[in-house]
Amino acid sequence: MRKREGAASPVPGYGDLRLIAKTDLNRAMARVKCRGVEIIEGPRGKSGALGRIFSFCFRDPDGSLIEASDYPAEAE
Repeated sequence: MRKREGAASPVPGYGDLRLIAKTDLNRAMARVKCRGVEIIEGPRGKSGALGRIFSFCFRDPDGSLIEASDYPAEAE
C-alpha cells in the first residue's frame, strides 16, 4: 500500500490544501518549479469528484502539502 503524503510535521489544526487549476497542469508545474519549489509527487492521474484528474504535490514554506489538479479538457 502506498503511503499517503501529508504535512511534513502535522500539528493540531493543520490541513492539506487541494486546488483545481484553471490553467494547464504542465504550465502550473512550470510556474511552481521556476520559483525554486520542489515537486514532491506527480504529475499523476487519479479519481476526482467530477471524474479523472491529474495532479502534482509540493509543500508550502510551513511544510503543509499543497496539491494542484486539473481535469482533462475532454471532461469539460
